[in-house]
Amino acid sequence: MTRISISHLSKTYHNRDNSNKLALDNVNLEFSSCGLVIILGSSGCGKTTLLNILAKRDKDYDGKIEGLLPSDMIDQDFKLFESLSVLDNLLLVSKDKVKIEHYLKDFELFDQKDKKVKKLSNGQKRRLQVIRSFLNMRDLLLCDEPTAALDNEMATLVMDKLKYYGKDHLVIIVTHDIALAEKYADRLIGIEDGKIIEDKTLHSTQHITKHRSIIRHGVTDHLRFAFKYLKSRPLAYGLTIVFVTVIMFLTYITYSLFMTVQRESNEKIAFREHTNLIVSEPYKERQPVDGSDRFILYDYYTKDQITSLINYCDEIVAVQMYTDSDLYWPMNQSSGSSDGASFRGIGEDEYQLLLDEYFENMEDSFFSSDLYIVVGDETMTIEVADPPYTLPGLMNDDAAEANISSIKNNSFEFYDIVSDYDFPIAYGKMPSGDDEVLISYNAAEYLQEFYSAQDISGLIGRELTFGIVTENTRSAPFDEQIPNISKVRIAGITTISFDDERALFFDNGLMNNVFYDSVIKDKDSYRSDYVKIFINPKTDVDKTLNEINKVITHKYSRFIEYNLSYRSEGVTYDSASTLLIYLLILDIIFYLGYLVSKIADLKRNRKESDILRNYNYNSLFIATIKSLFLMFISAVIFVVSIYFLMPIIDGLAQTFNYAAFMSFDVLGIAFVISAMTLLIVITNGAVKS
Repeated sequence: MTRISISHLSKTYHNRDNSNKLALDNVNLEFSSCGLVIILGSSGCGKTTLLNILAKRDKDYDGKIEGLLPSDMIDQDFKLFESLSVLDNLLLVSKDKVKIEHYLKDFELFDQKDKKVKKLSNGQKRRLQVIRSFLNMRDLLLCDEPTAALDNEMATLVMDKLKYYGKDHLVIIVTHDIALAEKYADRLIGIEDGKIIEDKTLHSTQHITKHRSIIRHGVTDHLRFAFKYLKSRPLAYGLTIVFVTVIMFLTYITYSLFMTVQRESNEKIAFREHTNLIVSEPYKERQPVDGSDRFILYDYYTKDQITSLINYCDEIVAVQMYTDSDLYWPMNQSSGSSDGASFRGIGEDEYQLLLDEYFENMEDSFFSSDLYIVVGDETMTIEVADPPYTLPGLMNDDAAEANISSIKNNSFEFYDIVSDYDFPIAYGKMPSGDDEVLISYNAAEYLQEFYSAQDISGLIGRELTFGIVTENTRSAPFDEQIPNISKVRIAGITTISFDDERALFFDNGLMNNVFYDSVIKDKDSYRSDYVKIFINPKTDVDKTLNEINKVITHKYSRFIEYNLSYRSEGVTYDSASTLLIYLLILDIIFYLGYLVSKIADLKRNRKESDILRNYNYNSLFIATIKSLFLMFISAVIFVVSIYFLMPIIDGLAQTFNYAAFMSFDVLGIAFVISAMTLLIVITNGAVKS
């Protein structure tokens, strides 16, 4: 004979104000294996506490309980899956559809079987709970006010069914309805202030020794329920998918930006601010006399010297060499005299010797010519700074300031790429031959209007024609003024942009581009007094400077960091770090949105987890199935969105002068999906705990 034995059971609630409340006080009871037992008592007397202990929901008590039977409980709260239909709630515990339909008809719910539980009345929900418990067929059925929310007719129906169920099961009901207790109870127990004050048997019951086996649900049952549940809440889980997908996409953009644009942005800013630019500059004692606008001597640098320097310093990526004729004109050149006294430390004879040496290596037309880029239909020209020796960078501060606005509008500079350094590319590719050129982004923006290109990407493949205008041809018709010297094709547009120049990068070796071909007789014997050296922006400028100044012997000038020279304008720009911060903030906002949605669902999730555990489902396994499925759907949308949105994101990046940074990086995608899966698992676990 199976009995439930309760010995010296006490339960104390410890309140937050450090006070204690004794809910059960030394309770001793025994229950047989069947019959309908009703426990009477007023609210707060301890009867529901006793029920929770018998249901194994509360294990924090003193005393001993033996022989507890597998139980089910009909709560005052409706522990049902609100988003599932009536039928689906019942199929959770039984696959016997014939029996389910029988109970539905008995309890007048058959017409509601396909309706979602959340649309039922409270009375209908109560009846549904009773049906589910009958289908579950546990040996012990615990009921907390089972007739609450029912009218008299339905209350009578429910109690009749519970009475019938108690013939071969143990049914324990707690209520404060004395009339109900006296009508249906086989045994009546009274509780007051946690103590048993009455215990009497009204009808004898026959003990049942046969126990029913508990149904164990397999993987298929778990999968079926998980997908059915997902289907029942399309809006909620649709929003979850949106949150997760957006978080993954923002994370991937942040990842791509960090891995690509952050590097490129730092390089781009280095070029734009000239923090990676090293220039030749005269020593202070060789700078102009007060009030003059010319400099005294620079050192001469030959092609062989700079070539040796390039071979020695791997950090050098691009070089420009040329000579400033203005440095060698006397101050009162307008009067035609050669006033050597205008220059500190040099006499007229020495000065004339320098001039002779200077002119020896230059074409006669150089100083009376303008180098032009001819574009479009060859009726538009772009002046190349009349040519480079009039750049403000070669003048003192006053002259530079006076000329800077015109130079910004007209200046083009020629550089030779002298290493394998890959410039960040916005469109096209690096130049790979004598007939190709890489142009700066601001140069492309300027040239775009001359080619009537819809956007700067339309410049790729277009030709630039270079020509010289001399004194002898200035008065001739335009088409006779500029004999074609060379044509080059625009191979690529770098994201690098400059404020004070428009750059053309040639990749044919040192001094091997149309500028040198146009104006220099003998490149091997040519000596420049002004050298600009761009180094790899990742390298240490000071260290590279020390190496350069060790390799090159100086007499009149030295190499110096551009930003420390008289040419620097001190312009600064924001890096991609700001954009990264914005993306991270967006990422956090969407994650917090996901977290808030999980916290909002916490009560419902806990209730539903209790239901699943009560009916022998593994709630953690079902939650994992749902999470993995949602992650799979989110990942698919995420991957597809990357493929289709890459051009849009890249276009937006290029609008702000960034290179295309979005790529279909399998490792990056896998990293983001894995990290997001781990984050979701941790978040869900933390919220539940």
